[in-house]
Amino acid sequence: SESIEEMNGERKNVLNSVRNIHLLSEQSVKTTDMVKDSLTNQVESTGSLNIITEELRKQMGELEEAIALFKLD
Repeated sequence: SESIEEMNGERKNVLNSVRNIHLLSEQSVKTTDMVKDSLTNQVESTGSLNIITEELRKQMGELEEAIALFKLD
């Protein structure tokens, strides 16, 4: 009877361990998804910044041309 109780106790310990591993795995998947979403947002933001940077360069060139024309007059 004692060995059956010991086996049952060990079975419960193993079951608890499996449940804990399952919960940790779920949390890891959620965290990985959050990191992936964050990286995706950063890539999109970088693309937007590149577009804005190019537009500012264009405007700066136009401004420099306007200043050069103004100085000639």
